[in-house]
This record gives sequence, C-alpha cells and structure tokens, in this order.
Amino acid sequence: MCDDQKRDRDERKNTKNQDTLEKSLREYQERKRQEFELNIPGLDDIGNDTSNIFSLDSVLQTELEQAENIESHSGQKILTESKEKQNQHLPLPKGQKKQMKKRARRNKRVFFWTWVAMILLVSFSIAQFFRINFNDMVAVGRESGKVQVQIPRNATGAQVGQILYENGVINKPNFFTLYSKVTKSDNFYQYGIYEVEQNMDYEALINHMQSNLNRLDNETTRIAITEGMSVLQIAQLLEDHGICTVDEILTTANNAEYFDIYAVIKEITNDKERYYLLEGYLFPDSYDFYTGENPIDALSKMLNNYKAKITQEMRDKAASMNLTMDQVMTLASMIQAEAADVNDMYMISSVFHNRLNHVEETGIKTLDSDPTVWYPYHTKEDVPADQAEKFVSRYNTYQLEGIPPGPICNPGMDAIQAALNPRTTDYYYFCHKEGQAYYSKTLEEHNQKLLELGLV
Repeated sequence: MCDDQKRDRDERKNTKNQDTLEKSLREYQERKRQEFELNIPGLDDIGNDTSNIFSLDSVLQTELEQAENIESHSGQKILTESKEKQNQHLPLPKGQKKQMKKRARRNKRVFFWTWVAMILLVSFSIAQFFRINFNDMVAVGRESGKVQVQIPRNATGAQVGQILYENGVINKPNFFTLYSKVTKSDNFYQYGIYEVEQNMDYEALINHMQSNLNRLDNETTRIAITEGMSVLQIAQLLEDHGICTVDEILTTANNAEYFDIYAVIKEITNDKERYYLLEGYLFPDSYDFYTGENPIDALSKMLNNYKAKITQEMRDKAASMNLTMDQVMTLASMIQAEAADVNDMYMISSVFHNRLNHVEETGIKTLDSDPTVWYPYHTKEDVPADQAEKFVSRYNTYQLEGIPPGPICNPGMDAIQAALNPRTTDYYYFCHKEGQAYYSKTLEEHNQKLLELGLV
C-alpha cells in the first residue's frame, strides 16, 4: 500500500513537473515571438512529443549558459581594465624614479654642450671667413703697382669684382661682390678705362671707378639741351652723341629710387599716371657729358641744375596761388610748348589761369592745349604706326579737366616765370598763325578768328 502510494505520488510529481516545464516553454516561446517576431509553430504542434520538449529545454539551458558566460566575461574584462587603471596610478619604485631623474639630467647636459659646440664651430667658421676676406678688403698682403682696367657699360659689382681679380688687383671677387651690394654701389660704376693701385682697399677702388674724373678716356662732349625738349628727345640726342642709349635714359628716367634725394621728385605721388617721371625737371642748358656716361649721372646733372635754379621765393609764390611746384612746372611746360615768344608766354599763362580760376562763371573746365593731345610724342606723325589709330594720351586736356598729370616737356626759366606771373587779362582763348598770337574773350570771337585766319 505504501509502495503504491509512493508510486502514485512520484507519478503526480513527474506530471506536475512536466506541466510546469510545458508552461515555462510556452511562456518562453511567446516571449521569443514578441521580442524577435519569429514565425514559431503553435503550441498544438508540440503535443505530447517529449523529444521536442526536451529539445526546447536544451535550447533554453544553452542560452542561459551563454548569457552567464557573457556576463562573466564582461565582468572579468571590466575587472581587468579597472586593475590596469589602478596600476597606472601606482607610484614608481623609489629607485626607478631616481634613475629616471638622473637620466633626464644627463640628457640635458648632452644637449647643452652639443648646442655650445655647434655655436662655437659656426662662430669659428664665420670668424675664419671674415678674417681671410677682411684682409683682402683692406688690401693686407697685396703687392704694390698700377694696373689699367676697363669697366663696361652698366657694370654690376660682380662684373667689376671679376675684372679686378683677373687683373691681379684683388684676391676675393665674391667678397667684393658682397661688399658692393651691402654698400649699394651697384649701378654706379662708370664706363671707361681706369688706372688703379693694386694696394687700394675696396672702398677706394669703388670710389675711384665711380668718378668720370678718374677715367683715362675722359674726353667730354658739350651738348645743348634746349627749352621745350621732352625726355624722348633728350634721350635720342644723348644717344646720337654716344653718351647713353635711348633705352638707358628712358628706363632710368622712370626709376624713382635713383632720384629720391631730390625733394621735388620724392614729392610726386602720381608717378603711375605719368609717362616719364623726370619730365619737366631736366633743366635746359649746355652740359659736358662723358662718352658712355652712366645715365644716372647724365640725368642728375640736369636735375641738379633745376634744383639750383628754383628758389624758395618761387616755391612761396606757387603756394600763394594754391599750386604745387609740380603743377607750376606742368603749366610752364604747356606754356613753353604753345608760346611763340616770351611775351606770348605771359599771355598764354593768363588764359590758362583764367580758365582754372573761373570755372563756375564760365563753365569752361578744360585747358584745351594742343601739345597735350599727342604727348609723350611731339606730333601725330611721331606716334608709332602700330598705335596711331587708337592712341589716346592720358594728358589730353581737351578730355581731361584741369591740369594734366605732369609736365609735357622741360621748360626754361622764362616759361616758369610766366606760369608764376600771368598777365591780368579777360582772355580765355588763343591761337597762332605763322608765329603771330591772337587772343579772344569768348568762344564766338575765337571761332571767328579761326575762320579769318583760315585755321579751320
């Protein structure tokens, strides 16, 4: 009886366990369906097949074990990382720390003495370089004697240094080139033949070859620069006499760096609008030029003459008329180019000043000076053929209001005085025929005069 009861109890227990397991599996299957939206067969397909039940039980057990393994691995990884971080903050052993400080001090000493050694080496090399070259610069150890050298046109410091070296005057041509550049001596060597002492230092050699007075071939040519000549005409005249080439004069005449010692040139602010920077300031006179003379020197002679001729009184007069000296020279150049004689200069000056000072009353805003139409050329015929049809001067006072950007020629003293001291008249127009000047107060009178003279 007892055995039967025990068996019944065990069977009921097994049945209960099986029902519990089936219920758990059903709940598990439902969760999977909801979480992953899988198409799992209905529970009716399971039926009483215990193999399926135990298979699902195995799956459940496997997944539970995998979850535990993952959790265990993650925890171990976190623990390992935590230990590594703790180890990073652990203090170094006392002996190791002391050794590292010692090594750092040793490295600093090595770096310091290496740096000192490099500085000393470089300093020694530079000192040796300058000692050797300095001796040549001051002519230490050179032989005495005289040598003739020929300096070409527009010679550079490098060319001069090589010529001196080849003729046994110096021993270090490269250092001479450096010295020439540092002292800004390039571009100032004079063409010609010179006799130099072999024991001359660099400075003496340079000064000697930058003066035409020291040339053995120092014959000069006297050339007259006449009133009203333009830079273009002066350049051609100098080339015709073998002084400089046209290109040398025109290029040099536009380089402000060569002439910034002259206040009147330095004060020019619209140099980009001008054809030639020095136009108006190459004072007309007779000059002695050397054959092959440096173009800077040739032009400087005329600039120096202008500087000597223009007085403070003349500058003050210009200021009282609310004009700059550059504007006075521009007006003077137009007067010089227009006038038939000196008296005509003062009359034409009055016409220009009347137009400038009475714009509101007359409505006349332009100076209408014929010579400005073709500048920098003298006449229409002088304009290069490839430009003739489209040429328009930036100085054209029929189109430009007021005073043009700069002078159109190099005026003489009479024209300058006329620009500063115009006659007092009511004239606003003038014209010429066969050297005779005619003046008019109104446009109607002027047009009538042109008809009478057959000028239109």
